[in-house]
Amino acid sequence: MVGALGGFGFPGPVLVQFALMYVLLGGLTFALSALLRTDWLIAILFMFLQTLLHGLVSAGAEIGGFTRAVERILPPFHLAQAAGVSGYPGGAALAHVLLYGAGLVAIGLAVLRYRPLGSGGRS
Repeated sequence: MVGALGGFGFPGPVLVQFALMYVLLGGLTFALSALLRTDWLIAILFMFLQTLLHGLVSAGAEIGGFTRAVERILPPFHLAQAAGVSGYPGGAALAHVLLYGAGLVAIGLAVLRYRPLGSGGRS
């Protein structure tokens, strides 16, 4: 979106949040697409589930150990929106999101190494 005077319409922190969400959602979808046929549906469900569980944890709701473990295992979508003092995600949140996204891509590549595309693995 370019403004009338040629400036870019989105501020920097918003673009960084979009990029971090892309890293997580793209990595998750890539990993799931190597395993399943309904990759986008499951990725969106994971995103909503993580957002819901993180909201409960942040609000101080009493949840069990299994639910807390599920919330920690799911991709950290909440960190993509975590803004630091400058409006950008802080160093630890940024590293967590980038490493988690890279790990998801690595999982997808590992699955494709042992079950290549077109081998009939996806039904």
